[in-house]
Amino acid sequence: MRLVILSEEKKRSVLTECHNNPGTGNHSGVRGTQNRVIAGYYWSTIIQDVKEWVRSCHRCQLNDPIKTVVPVLHSIKVKEAWEVLGLDLIGPLPETARNNKYVLTMTDLYTKWVIAAPLQSKTAAEVSAKIIKKLYLFGTVRKIITDQGKDSNIFSTLNIKHAVSSAYHPQTNGQDERTNQNIKRALRKYVNDNHNDWDLHLPAVVYGINTAKQYSTRHSPYFLLFNRHPRLPEVMNACPMGDDFEVTDPEDDIDTRVNKMKLLNETVCF
Repeated sequence: MRLVILSEEKKRSVLTECHNNPGTGNHSGVRGTQNRVIAGYYWSTIIQDVKEWVRSCHRCQLNDPIKTVVPVLHSIKVKEAWEVLGLDLIGPLPETARNNKYVLTMTDLYTKWVIAAPLQSKTAAEVSAKIIKKLYLFGTVRKIITDQGKDSNIFSTLNIKHAVSSAYHPQTNGQDERTNQNIKRALRKYVNDNHNDWDLHLPAVVYGINTAKQYSTRHSPYFLLFNRHPRLPEVMNACPMGDDFEVTDPEDDIDTRVNKMKLLNETVCF
């Protein structure tokens, strides 16, 4: 279902969509931008065109990667998605118009799926409320790893094992530390000169991280969690839908598929 791009004008439009635009682009590097373009489009010089586009991007040249030590990620045995989360806080950041100064980050160690929520403070009450809200949305987990022992009452109430990374061995929560670096690096490319509108760009930045292919898993967190790729607006609009388009009943559709599988199984067994 990839679109074949023929004109130079359309190429520029696609590169803008897959590199510059918040959410769909997020000023990813060469590899990340290539993955996004190739997922939905085709032309013969994609690789070279993407390299030149990223190298000529003014924002990317101004905002070099943050010079920090990449944490060593110690292997933690995780068997399935949304089983173990790494939890951390970013901040204090410049206060926004909505009085936000911190970011709560949660990273699924299996899929690398990232959740980030702005906070006005880092009090136990506000942090706990955000954690519970996200767990209600995505479901509970078996274990949460943090770098401090606060909020243990919440975890015990929800029957979640709470693991605290030692001050001498912070690598145990290294995945969420890397998440924090990625979020801060991406936000720098979108914030205003006063850096006080970062909470407006946070959802788009997180979406960009979740839809980018990960080097360690060879898939995007979005795909590993939902078992499908997100649909880009251009690709969706390119599929013609006539006036007779109608949404099928999910239950009827499932029954039809089940009946087909039953018939196929009977045929194979026979």
